[in-house]
Order: sequence, then C-alpha cells, then structure tokens
Amino acid sequence: MRNITITLKIECEKDAEINPLHVAEEVQAYLDAHSTYFDTVTEDYRTPLIKGYLMEWDKFTPVSFKDNDEDSEDTEEYNEVEDAASYT
Repeated sequence: MRNITITLKIECEKDAEINPLHVAEEVQAYLDAHSTYFDTVTEDYRTPLIKGYLMEWDKFTPVSFKDNDEDSEDTEEYNEVEDAASYT
C-alpha cells in the first residue's frame, strides 16, 4: 500500500479559525463518496483513509519589488529595506 501527501496552501489571516480536523473530515467525506480502490490482500474494494494531518503557518516573509528589472542597481538596497521593515 502507498501513501499520498496532498499539500494545500490557504491564504488567510491568523484569525481565520481554520480547523484542520474539520478540513480532514471534509476530505474524508469526499474520498468516501468519490474514490475506491481494490485491495489485493483482502480482495475487496476499499475507500482511502485520511491517517493524519499537519497544519503549520509558513515562515516566509513576503517581498515585493519596485519593478521587474533584475538588472536594477537599487534592487538589493530595496530588498534590505523590505527585510528590515518585516521584523518590526
């Protein structure tokens, strides 16, 4: 038997009250309704099962650039200003 890992990236604020257990229950309901496989050991059709979940907030600091010109001389200086601002 093999495992599948599905990663979802959800854009929201920290006060969005995302319940990872509820999300897992909803995915399980989808699997129950729409997905089966033949188990060669039991010789029976089965439904895939959610075995766990991992929820974590990403640690990336968003950045933006004044322009898309990579050859711009002030790009490095601009990034330093953006990085310093994200720590306050």
